[in-house]
Amino acid sequence: TDAGAGGAYTAQIMPLTTSTSTALTLTATDNSVLIMNPASNSTVNLPTAVGNANKVFHIKNIHATSIVTIDANGTQTIDGSITAVLSVQYQAIIIISDGSNWHVL
Repeated sequence: TDAGAGGAYTAQIMPLTTSTSTALTLTATDNSVLIMNPASNSTVNLPTAVGNANKVFHIKNIHATSIVTIDANGTQTIDGSITAVLSVQYQAIIIISDGSNWHVL
């Protein structure tokens, strides 16, 4: 954030989760996630958007051939869809909760 006329900046360092699992369920304490499962495709399950307004997740597929499916909670959506897919290596998504659903930034 900009500190104003003094020119000082601060950065928030978020904990990083690295997963090789085929199924990962995120919680409100997760922030940034690298998915690297060489054996098969993976699914990342989001927590409910309800009660998590303004929660942001950074998710990135770092494996060359695996597909990562991000699954919204129940009937909640990610930009109107139940899932989002990261199908190429280094593809990433940043999503935020509005308290009802998830949105891609």
